Amino acid sequence: MEPQPSQLSATLVTASHPLTPGGLGEMVRLAAPAVAAFMTNVGMVFADTIMVAGVGRGAVGAVTTAAIFFHAVSAFCFGVVSAVVTFTSQSLSRGDPQDGARYAWQGVYLALAMGLVGFAAVPALPWLFALLGHDADTQAMEVAYTHYRAQSLAVLLVTASLNSFFQGLGRTKLIFAITVVANACNVALNWLLIFGVGPFPRMGVAGAGLATLLANVVSMMLFAIPFLTGRAARECRTRHAWRVSWQRIKGLLRIGVPTSWQWSLDVLAWALWHAWLVGRLGTIALDANAVVMELTQMAWFPMLGVGHAAATLTGFYLGRRQTDAARRAGRSGVILATLYMSVLSVVMFVFAERFVGFFLILQTGDGAGADTLPQVVALGATAMRIAAVWQIFDGTCIALMGTLRGGGDTLWPAVVQQLLTWGLFLPLAWILCFKVGLGMPGAWVAGVVHLALLSAVMFYRYRGDAWTRKNIFRDRTDLGAA
Repeated sequence: MEPQPSQLSATLVTASHPLTPGGLGEMVRLAAPAVAAFMTNVGMVFADTIMVAGVGRGAVGAVTTAAIFFHAVSAFCFGVVSAVVTFTSQSLSRGDPQDGARYAWQGVYLALAMGLVGFAAVPALPWLFALLGHDADTQAMEVAYTHYRAQSLAVLLVTASLNSFFQGLGRTKLIFAITVVANACNVALNWLLIFGVGPFPRMGVAGAGLATLLANVVSMMLFAIPFLTGRAARECRTRHAWRVSWQRIKGLLRIGVPTSWQWSLDVLAWALWHAWLVGRLGTIALDANAVVMELTQMAWFPMLGVGHAAATLTGFYLGRRQTDAARRAGRSGVILATLYMSVLSVVMFVFAERFVGFFLILQTGDGAGADTLPQVVALGATAMRIAAVWQIFDGTCIALMGTLRGGGDTLWPAVVQQLLTWGLFLPLAWILCFKVGLGMPGAWVAGVVHLALLSAVMFYRYRGDAWTRKNIFRDRTDLGAA
């Protein structure tokens, strides 16, 4: 017998009526606000870059380096709480929305526990950045920025858990609204704290870190209000779902840890790819690669919204045992991601020189490196055109992995991706760069090969039945337990 939907689940389904369940129209309806939310994040990153560049020479590089280390840690933690989406969407479709709230609370508890890592890391920051061998001024900026970012980890993860809960409910418009407000606060606080406007102290790059911390607090509070009050809170009975459940924590870890390792190892691989492999090619190659990496990140970041929407819809329909609709949702996610990235790739290919040149001038507005600027632009534009092909496959992978994650199928994709990343991507990049002699563009050709093969493998997994038959609740001895 098919589970009876709650009022919330019925709304999620009928809001798109008469659109086909799991079809492209339903995917667009759910994904559009999520994509828009990630686009505001891109705008925030762009604004941050402009303001940090105003601090002086080397500031952007210092903040970028510090951010890589922070993301390496936070990526692992984000993977754990991201499992809340899967459990919430499937609990909703099973007619037990309060169970989704219980998983959200367990995500909050895990977030607070993992956030202690950020506080513990603060005393070690000077030693950590000293290992990089950067000059004293750069090290000081790296430590100053990361000091506040590390302390924000717990707040950031609690926000992510609540965000995942609302993703599982399909409340993407709410997520978009909160994201816009939080990012606006971040930009305003950056301006006030970096440059010391009015009564605020001039803190430089440390101000950027503090601004992010305060904006994260605002975001957490804005998510907490509808979580504890309002329609969703009433139907999910969130204020009565706070009890610690080790079985549910075990379930979150079982589904989330493979994603955690996947994301954190990805960050490490890309850091090695950029800093160690491309870095051996010289300053011009490193500068060009940094700009192209930043541009491609801004391009694919909104696609995470499609991945989240695919996870929500597939999880929802699998919870209702509507396998055909779940498959259709996955296919719709792939179509939407491929169309978006194809259009964007054409733009990137045609205007490669202009994009690279603009960002280089933005980061070197003081005139530093003006003599090598044409070389960097030329090399970066070549890599950008290769990256345009890369982006199409990347969008496809994001949608397919979101689909598999909605079914709780996280271990197999994580293992396969890391085998291809460390066994194919990095070695091939080395060969093409140094043995074949393609230089920095060769590193991006390796990325195209890697993502094309990964897309094919993930599509093969999607065409199978394994991801539709996962029992994400198998850790539970009593499904009715509080």
